[in-house]
Order: sequence, then structure tokens, then C-alpha cells
Amino acid sequence: MTHPLIELARQTIEGLFSQKQATMPTGYDEPQGCFVTINKNNELRGCIGYVTTDKPLKETVVEAAKAAAKNDPRFPPLSKEELRDITIEVSVLSRPKKILSEDPAKRQQAFTPGETGLIVQRGWLSGLLLPQVFDENTTAQEALDMTCKKAGLLRNAWKEPSTSIYTFTATVHEE
Repeated sequence: MTHPLIELARQTIEGLFSQKQATMPTGYDEPQGCFVTINKNNELRGCIGYVTTDKPLKETVVEAAKAAAKNDPRFPPLSKEELRDITIEVSVLSRPKKILSEDPAKRQQAFTPGETGLIVQRGWLSGLLLPQVFDENTTAQEALDMTCKKAGLLRNAWKEPSTSIYTFTATVHEE
């Protein structure tokens, strides 16, 4: 049986082409961050989400699904013809926890590749990678370097005290 949040994301994306409204599931009324990832033939096709929100999770899934399909700046908008070739993943996020230590070794120890995701921030630059991006062979240093690069920072910017690092977990639902 398909998870209700996956059904909601798929109905939302399909509704962009049919004008049919998605059926909101019962529950999922607490505010919680999430990301919706669209893959086509096992390749990323769109991924947008919200780390934190004041809206119920089900509303956040709807917004993220629409944005992943139409507004991911890395890709052209999803076409109706692509619907049969996509799979959808919904990652429900825990509240991010700031790594308080400024010691690079302790910053690495606070992160477990494959179990926790990362957010790196410095000024207005920010990068986020979901836990499932990292495999069992990714070291904490590699993951931190990758997240800094995504933020537009130098790879080792995570070692600087002026860079904030947050970790979070995600419950992943996929088709």
C-alpha cells in the first residue's frame, strides 16, 4: 500500500496537468518540514522542500510537490508526458539541531553519513543535503565538503567558526 504522503504528492503533481485537486489525507496536521524528490529513470528530476514551516505537513507536501515539479531551477518544468516515468519520494524532516562545537573534529563526529542530513550556512549562503544522498562509503568530512560546495562555499568552509552546521534526520517514504 502506498503511503498517504506519497499519494498526496503524486496526486498534486498529476493535478498540475489535469486541474484535479489532490485528496488531503487525514492527520499530518502538525507543522513539519519535508522535501519532495522526483526521479525519472533513477535520475534526479526535481527536489524542493522546506526545512521548517508553520503549515501542517500535508500542506507542506503539496507545496513542495508543486515546486519540485515546476520550480526546481536545475531542471525545466516537468511535462505531462514524463508522469509515467517518474517516481516520488517524500522525506519528512526532524527539527534541525545546531552543532555547537567550533572544533572541526567534533563537528565531524556530530554527523553520521546515511543517518543524518546536513545544513551548512554562512551569511546568506546555505546548502542542504538529505541523509539518503550519502552512502555507507561517504566519510563525514566528504559529506561536509559536499554540503559546503552546494552552498557555494569553499569545500572546507565547515571548519570555520563563522559557518553554522545543523544536522537532522528524515523519515523517507518512496514509491
